[in-house]
Amino acid sequence: MKRLPFSRGAHHFAQSGLRHGVGNPYRFAAAARLPKLYAWLGGFGFLGLGLLVYWLFFSPAFQVRKISLQAGLSLPQATLTALVKEQLQQFRLRIFPQHNIFALDTFALGQRLKQAFIVEQVFIKKDRPDTVQVRITEKPRSAIWVSRGQAYALDSQGLTIGRTRLPPAPGDELVIYDSSGGAVGNNSPALTAAHLAFLARLVQNVQIQTLGPRFFIIERPQATEVTLKVKEGWQIHFNMDNALEEQLGNLELTLRNTVAPDKRAALDYIDLRFGERVYVKYR
Repeated sequence: MKRLPFSRGAHHFAQSGLRHGVGNPYRFAAAARLPKLYAWLGGFGFLGLGLLVYWLFFSPAFQVRKISLQAGLSLPQATLTALVKEQLQQFRLRIFPQHNIFALDTFALGQRLKQAFIVEQVFIKKDRPDTVQVRITEKPRSAIWVSRGQAYALDSQGLTIGRTRLPPAPGDELVIYDSSGGAVGNNSPALTAAHLAFLARLVQNVQIQTLGPRFFIIERPQATEVTLKVKEGWQIHFNMDNALEEQLGNLELTLRNTVAPDKRAALDYIDLRFGERVYVKYR
């Protein structure tokens, strides 16, 4: 049987096509499967990344459960803890809850504490997985100003520098009560530097120390007249614009010559504000 001329060429074309992949049915099927494979790999990758983000930022594994505070005795621990908890209720980038140890904004927490207290230095450490350590150093203070039941520290210039708390025992520090109950903010002028120095010298006087100074009462910020309450319950009125030595001299003479020791318990006050004229009042 004769082979047609074109049959040989067709056979040759078919053979060469197989050798060079032309007409291979598996070639296009494999190429079509690649996008699906990449899609699966990408899906698993996003799923793994999502699980990792959830585990790190949203799961209970790294939730803050302990707050370790190291601060001076004058800083109220309950208020400090409340401020830290307020920060933990915030969100980072509006997404990540800051009760998570990784999402907690330590800079914002430090600023919150510095605005609320007389803080010189704040050190915050994330002790993973669930503890926040806060160490605070206070600024030095010269006195304590009390208004509306809240205590504020005063610097050497008589300015308020932040909230604090009263000393454990009366007379341990210079405490001044504002009877006007005026609002107080940071850097508010409570006393002049000269008046604050007057009170500091007053409580260091030997005779005043013997009487047992408890605290001062002033009518309003920057007032010139002040009242000292002593251990026995009576009061002494001073004028901070008058010479301290003169007023203390008048007090000594009054206690020695006018007020008998057995009558001190009945005293209401001794008023030294008017120079040589000293007024004594009994209850």
